[in-house]
Amino acid sequence: MVQSAEGTRAIALELCREFEDKFLQHIMTGEGSGWKIVASFEGNFPNRIKQLPLDRHFDINNVKRIVLEADGYQPYLISPEKGLRSLIKGVLELAKEPSRLCVDEVHHVLVDIVSASANATPGLGRYPPFKREVVAIASAALDGFKNESKKMVVALVDMERVFVPPQHFIRLVQRRMERQRREEELKNRSSKKGNDAEQAILNRATSPQTGGQQTGGSLKSMREKSNQADKEVQEASGLKTAGPEGELTAGFLSKKSAKTNGWSKRWFVLNEKTGKLGYTKTQEERHFRGVITLEVWSITTLLIWDHY
Repeated sequence: MVQSAEGTRAIALELCREFEDKFLQHIMTGEGSGWKIVASFEGNFPNRIKQLPLDRHFDINNVKRIVLEADGYQPYLISPEKGLRSLIKGVLELAKEPSRLCVDEVHHVLVDIVSASANATPGLGRYPPFKREVVAIASAALDGFKNESKKMVVALVDMERVFVPPQHFIRLVQRRMERQRREEELKNRSSKKGNDAEQAILNRATSPQTGGQQTGGSLKSMREKSNQADKEVQEASGLKTAGPEGELTAGFLSKKSAKTNGWSKRWFVLNEKTGKLGYTKTQEERHFRGVITLEVWSITTLLIWDHY
């Protein structure tokens, strides 16, 4: 226990150094809430800058207005240089508010670090009144620093506004226009490839291999029409005769179903000598699905009637 004012001051200074060491440890190593300071500068602040309405400020109508009004209301005088400088001034003016918000955000983090550092200093825990006084003094100092920091970031923005020449924004607009031009070229190129591929399909579909009869429509519909035409030609010319004396006659006929009461085409083979009419579902089948005995029907009349 100290017995003099000098001893009290020595203990107070020693506790303050311990508190300062803990505070710097949070700042330098990111311990506790210290990492939030880096996150504010490298994360939140750039995100706020990206959210600024720069596209609206660089809108062609707004640029025209700024250039025309750079020298005041004098339509016969147009100074692009002054107009661009005015444009730069307006753009960088938008950066002041995110800078102020960054100062407020860092200030809140530092206030939390002050309390955390005080709680992490063992000596201050033995003197609660002194601990409260240290936290109050440090927080008051941070409040003063906050106001000074806001003035400083605004001054930095104004300095950047002076240092950035108009040529920087000229190149910025040129790069943006060049990027838009490349995107348009890629879009047109891909669209042209799609049109060429579609035209190639149509050309193959309308080539002489399909009979030269189709002039439009999709490839699928053209193939269906071609297959249907080939089928009709094959069925129309499917009437055949066989046997030593031509007694076997074959061809497609329409048969009425006893179950569905509908009509369907079947391949019929007739033996004129026996009067038996057998039928299959397709021409390639080897076994008859059914045999009909004909007694009255004329074979030639029956086939010609079905064909026409």
